[in-house]
Amino acid sequence: MKLFTDKPNSEIKIAVAMSGGVDSSVVAGMIKEQGYQVVGVTLLLHPSHNNSECSTIKQSRTCCSEKDIFDARRVAQKLGIPHYVLNYEDQFREKVIKEFCKTYEKGKTPIPCILCNQHIKFDLLLNSLKELDCDLLVTGHYLKWLPPVENEDLPQILKGNDHKRDQSYFLYSTPREALNNIRFPLGDYTKDQTRELAKKYGLSVASKPDSQDICFVPNGDYATFVKNNSQTTFKAGDFIHIQTNKILCQHKGIIHYTVGQRKGLGIGGTKEPLYVIKIDAKTNTVYVGEKEFLQQDSVNIESINWLIDKNLIADNMQVQVKLRSTQTPLPATLKIISDDKIQVQLLTSDHAVSPGQACVFYQKERMLGGGIIQ
Repeated sequence: MKLFTDKPNSEIKIAVAMSGGVDSSVVAGMIKEQGYQVVGVTLLLHPSHNNSECSTIKQSRTCCSEKDIFDARRVAQKLGIPHYVLNYEDQFREKVIKEFCKTYEKGKTPIPCILCNQHIKFDLLLNSLKELDCDLLVTGHYLKWLPPVENEDLPQILKGNDHKRDQSYFLYSTPREALNNIRFPLGDYTKDQTRELAKKYGLSVASKPDSQDICFVPNGDYATFVKNNSQTTFKAGDFIHIQTNKILCQHKGIIHYTVGQRKGLGIGGTKEPLYVIKIDAKTNTVYVGEKEFLQQDSVNIESINWLIDKNLIADNMQVQVKLRSTQTPLPATLKIISDDKIQVQLLTSDHAVSPGQACVFYQKERMLGGGIIQ
């Protein structure tokens, strides 16, 4: 694992983004074992953090909890590396939490982890490298970084070898200018191999469960969180059938629904199960219909971020796309509408395409970029 080729490892200082989980903790151990100078950095993102060192802090199912800060500090002590906690609470609220709420207000389904990676980890945190006198930022994400090939200026970002663990989908929005200053050492590893390394290094987090919930909504109640953090009042409105345009009954507010949802609608008396097909925030209407109405063969995306050189971008590019993080990539063609808009033409129709989610495109293992589904 050579991060630089023009300097000895001992002269390179690396900042490791330590979340307190097993992945970033192992990365810190790997970098230290290779003889690099290592600094651990953990982000303070929520007002609920008290930075306590009490070992009895409850285990959280999210990342970035008080327990995670404690775990990161304990790993740093075990590895004998400096550890810093950077307070980005205000920036996180502005760039991530507010945008999360705004997206729900529009009747869409956001992905806050993508916003956090874009604006916090690979923007603010990268800008802190100079203050920490570090050369690179390294994280515990499962994807791969390769240097530019001939006739290209940008490094290549590839899927992790373990496609079940691959996290490239969540990092498509990484700023292009950040690509030369980041590395992802776990791209060649499986989760099991990572946990074995944690045991080898004697790390207390070797068996720590993965985070599951959105970090600032630890109980998973997104609707209540948005209500409490939004200026918008979410009123009841009509459930309307997408084909007949018939009002079926009342919904309890658009923030309770997402495209593709079947459970919890409270609509009875239909022969076939109904799904949420479309949400119109302007009219406060939730359109429902049978599963067949979820099928789409084209998707419009905006807020495009490319991770390849401009000369490689072409109209009617043949790619594979992921419309959900866990989806097997689908063959598609990209129709370039403008610098910031693309129509994705699917060769095989897909269902439950949710506005607000990301569409990320690839050519084989290489991630090309992506955008937000409209």
